[in-house]
Amino acid sequence: MKKNNVLTIAAMIALLLTSLLTSITFGETSSIPSRISMELDKTKANIGDIIIATIRIDNINNFSGYQLNIKYDPSYLQAVNPLTGEPIKKKTMPAVNGTVLLKGDQYSITEVVENNVDEGILNFGKGYANLTEYRKSGKPETTGIIGKTEIKFENTPVMPGAKEGTLLFDWDAETITEYNVIQPKELAITLPDDAHIALELDKTEVKVGDVIVATVKAKNMTSMAGIQVNIKYDPEVLQAIDPATGEPFTEETLLVDPELLSNREYNLLLKAVNDINSGIINYASCYVYWDSYRESGVSESTGIIGKVGFKVLKAANTTVKLEETRFTPNSIDGTLVIDWYGQQIVGYKVIQPNKITVISEPEVPTQTPTQTPPTTTAPSQTPTQTPPTTTAPSQTPTQTPAVTPTQSATPSDPGGGGGGLPGGGGGAVNPSASPTPTPTSKPTPTATKKPEPTEIEEPEPEIPGTVGIHYSYLTGYPDKMFRPEKSITRAEAAVIFAKLLGANENTKINYNVSYTDVDSSHWASWAIKFVSYKKLFTGYPDGSFKPNQNITRAEFSTVVFKLLVSEKGLKEEKIEKSKFGDTKGHWAQQFIEQLSDLGYINGYPDGTFKPNNNIKRSESVALINRAMGRGPLHGAPQVFEDVPQTHWAFKDIAEGVLNHRYKLDNEGKEQLLEIIDN
Repeated sequence: MKKNNVLTIAAMIALLLTSLLTSITFGETSSIPSRISMELDKTKANIGDIIIATIRIDNINNFSGYQLNIKYDPSYLQAVNPLTGEPIKKKTMPAVNGTVLLKGDQYSITEVVENNVDEGILNFGKGYANLTEYRKSGKPETTGIIGKTEIKFENTPVMPGAKEGTLLFDWDAETITEYNVIQPKELAITLPDDAHIALELDKTEVKVGDVIVATVKAKNMTSMAGIQVNIKYDPEVLQAIDPATGEPFTEETLLVDPELLSNREYNLLLKAVNDINSGIINYASCYVYWDSYRESGVSESTGIIGKVGFKVLKAANTTVKLEETRFTPNSIDGTLVIDWYGQQIVGYKVIQPNKITVISEPEVPTQTPTQTPPTTTAPSQTPTQTPPTTTAPSQTPTQTPAVTPTQSATPSDPGGGGGGLPGGGGGAVNPSASPTPTPTSKPTPTATKKPEPTEIEEPEPEIPGTVGIHYSYLTGYPDKMFRPEKSITRAEAAVIFAKLLGANENTKINYNVSYTDVDSSHWASWAIKFVSYKKLFTGYPDGSFKPNQNITRAEFSTVVFKLLVSEKGLKEEKIEKSKFGDTKGHWAQQFIEQLSDLGYINGYPDGTFKPNNNIKRSESVALINRAMGRGPLHGAPQVFEDVPQTHWAFKDIAEGVLNHRYKLDNEGKEQLLEIIDN
């Protein structure tokens, strides 16, 4: 059987000392007892603090070597070099500082180390090999520091005969047995004093018809990898809605606009199991790839978990608060938080909002006319059919943009259940994404031929006087807004790229693809199938596509790069130097850096690219236009109320949403000639 290297540490030291290991006794020669101890510089620490454990021997005559086995809990502690902060690895010896033992190089120092940081074990040894010269010196080392590390001595099978995980040797190569082992005091690890989960309301004095925005926030929740919250409200007084669109929440509607726990690189899991009739919003967000998240060393601890709006239905004072529920057993006031080891985080505060005071709208007196006109009943306004929408996971269908003029299905919110956190409460509910198709009239085709489904519209040559046609690949919202700062989802992105390639829901392709969370009734199923066929998008190992998950800047850049590779023959080039400070070593570095070199994308003024941030609608359209050689479109009228002509992406947005004829002027700029009706 192959032995682990750690088994040979004690034997190697003994062999170098050319003597068999035999037990001896050692008497005390001073008022300080013979001992080895580990002392911690603090026994109460916040997450992120460094605790220095100093290993020291006192009154050990003729000391010449040692082997130690130190055990700590890797779920809560990471062994690091206290001088540099660098993580201790398999072959890392503990750092030393100050008075130390075994520092006589003339005696041929030998070191052996075999740590197992995954299991929380530091096993290392050190000793003099030239004992003859050491004895001749007549200067034995008896007291001092061996090293500094983390966090208690513990026996192990690989050190037979050890005393609480320690083996000490004298200059005759014999084992020292008569000494005490002093273990460190128990360590209490806590969050920062101001760590909390808070539910904040943007207003607490309202009138009937007002909308209150409730925001769940986290502060200093170090190493947070998942959270589940249960929000309780009175459904007779308040109606839960999407604060941006006013659409009512359903059983599966997620909180909107999250900042934390939104990075799909770590396999983001989103769940919701709301009970609208009882006034309960239960939401869970969690990373599945804890190891990757933990190894990144970047903890998401402070920011917005998500938002929900509440429309005031009647005049009655009420409350909205975080509250315990059967879906979150063992929670803290309706909140359940786990860290990146999968352990529940405790010791934080939960901050509840103030009570809500509702004031009834005053009655407006009406003037009595001289003559009473005939009584007529005002017809109820019938909403127009909503074009296809693409939603972020937390948005409801009518809020999000239509991205194809012929789209006829409206997406529903992604589903989920309580207890969605690994290690959290039970009762998860499987999502059911089954939006109801809404028939719409087909647009009248124009005489001009659009690109075939498998073609990509090549940019017109940059020759002054050139006249051409560009077709739109996305639209705004039914309320005449574009929402340039809003994130987009994987489904939205799929539709955008499918339209760029000339496809629509009637496009027929001979390609079988099946995702567990996208059936034929999904509003974007045609686009998802098409971009999968074109190999621009792929699914996840669990067979899902995650259509309602926000797409990041890195992911969107990757799809654009793949598009250019497949349709324009773009080749990967060697990256000589990383342009952005936060893309080096990132999985999408090649795509980001090369697109940047081509002038298609830019970073931020601080020299970063922020690859894991969700891409905004304005950013996505600008990137597509640059890559495809389209726009910016000059001379376009203002189309959306929230995109004035002074907006940095005004011309790019116009280029993306308008079917238009254009002409290149003498400077090669694209000038609008005519807007073409759909």
